[in-house]
Amino acid sequence: IGPSVATWMLDTLTKMVASNDTELENMKAMDWYILPVLNPDGYEYSHEYDRMWRKTRSRHSEAHVPGILNSALSWLQSHSSLSVNSDQHCIGTDLNRNWDYRWNEEGVSRSACSEHYAGYRAFSEPEAKALSKFLQNSRRNIQIFVSLHSYGQTISYPGEKRSQTNDEQFSNVHEMATVAVETLRGSGSLAAYRVDAQHEMSY
Repeated sequence: IGPSVATWMLDTLTKMVASNDTELENMKAMDWYILPVLNPDGYEYSHEYDRMWRKTRSRHSEAHVPGILNSALSWLQSHSSLSVNSDQHCIGTDLNRNWDYRWNEEGVSRSACSEHYAGYRAFSEPEAKALSKFLQNSRRNIQIFVSLHSYGQTISYPGEKRSQTNDEQFSNVHEMATVAVETLRGSGSLAAYRVDAQHEMSY
C-alpha cells in the first residue's frame, strides 16, 4: 500500500508541474523527494515468499542478543517461521525501530528472530543509515517529512511529551494533520482517518 501511494503521489505531482494552474505555483517551486520503497529486499521477499514480511533481509546472529529467554524464543521462532535460514542465522531488522532516537527502549525485542527486532545497534541497517544521512544533510531545507505506512487509517506524529518540539511547532503540525484528515473526508474517501496525537499506534 505504501509504495502504491508514493507512486500515486509522483504521478499527481508530475501532472501538477505540467499544468498551467497558477494556484499550484507554490507546489511547483518546491523540491519533492519521494522514496517509494526504503526496504527493497524485504519488499521483494514479501512478494515472492511471505506476504506479511516487514523486516529487512540482513543476516544476524543471536550472539548479539545473549540471554536464556531470548535464546529460547529464537529457537521456537526458528522452528516455526521463515525468519531463519538453513544455517540458523536470523534474518532481518525492523527499520521502524532501527533509528537512534530512544533506540531499543519500547515496543522492541532483543531477539534477532523477532518481527520487532531493533537491530544490534542503532542504524545497523544501511537503509535506515542512508535515509538518516540524507535527512541530516538536507535538514535546513526540509519543511516536512512524511513516512507512509500500510497499517491503520491514521496520521500520526511525535507526541508532545516525546519530542523537543516547541508549542508553536506542535500546534502547526497538529493543524496540518487535522486539515489532511478533513480533506480526505471531503474527497469521498471511504476510510475513516483520524489524527493520532497521543502516539497510540505502534508499527
